[in-house]
Amino acid sequence: MARRRRVRPLGRGKVLPSARQWEKAARGACGRIYPWGAEPTAAKANTAEAGIDATTSVARYQSGVSPYGAFDMCGDVWEWCSTEEEPGNGRYELKGSTFTSPSNEPPRPRATPPTPP
Repeated sequence: MARRRRVRPLGRGKVLPSARQWEKAARGACGRIYPWGAEPTAAKANTAEAGIDATTSVARYQSGVSPYGAFDMCGDVWEWCSTEEEPGNGRYELKGSTFTSPSNEPPRPRATPPTPP
């Protein structure tokens, strides 16, 4: 029987989302490519094309919100998930993209170094 690793709480009952939860929050029930639809649009996320070269406030890109009302699911910073890349390897998935990512790169999973979230 596979052993499940317990996710450390972030405080006051909060935990990181699983990769599946993150995907649904970002892409909606229809599985959009980007939170706002099917086409890359630099004006909807803090990506390399914005030229800001730093993080921005959460509500800056209001038109890039996901179907569930989540902001910055594409661009700004990578986001930790509680899902391990492979069970037991200690590598957790990162989702989304960052302010250095090109706007035509859809949010995707990324392998992380062996560090628990």
